[in-house]
Amino acid sequence: MASGTAQPKYLTLLSSLTPARCPKHLNTGGLGDVLCFYTGIFDWEYAHRIGKCEEKWAYNQSLADISKSKADNVVNNIDDVCELTDNGIQFLVDALKWGGASFHGAGWNPRHIEGVEHFFFYALESYTKKKFLHGQAVCLGVVIGCMMHQKKEDELLGIIHQAGIDIRPEAMGIE
Repeated sequence: MASGTAQPKYLTLLSSLTPARCPKHLNTGGLGDVLCFYTGIFDWEYAHRIGKCEEKWAYNQSLADISKSKADNVVNNIDDVCELTDNGIQFLVDALKWGGASFHGAGWNPRHIEGVEHFFFYALESYTKKKFLHGQAVCLGVVIGCMMHQKKEDELLGIIHQAGIDIRPEAMGIE
């Protein structure tokens, strides 16, 4: 590097090899940040339907469709995701990359990738003054959000259970 050029102190690289080396519960916990695509879309569709979408983040069917497709790919390959096969890791990483890149690419619009489940997570940490495994608490919020919308709650609860994510409040130390 040229003299005077700032050098990054740390470089974080996520490849499809990285998740295979992590503890399984951290990988499956990552499902929360994919399953939340559904509740984000449900919230956004609802806001659009009742005329409450933010002006700067008007409902965008294309973004919603891509997010749904990414989440569907993970759900439809949940056996591979839970077993951390190369295929399962690829679907999970692809969805997570979409979430981050599309958030930025859509002008920091989070509506197609997250919704009430993250507000639940933030409120839970604020109220309890505790830190939680992000994916575990977000998965609980996904189920709550799906129940609110009366969509996909049984299916996604089954996926969460299959992945071994215990979303019972007592499992998270919530009294």
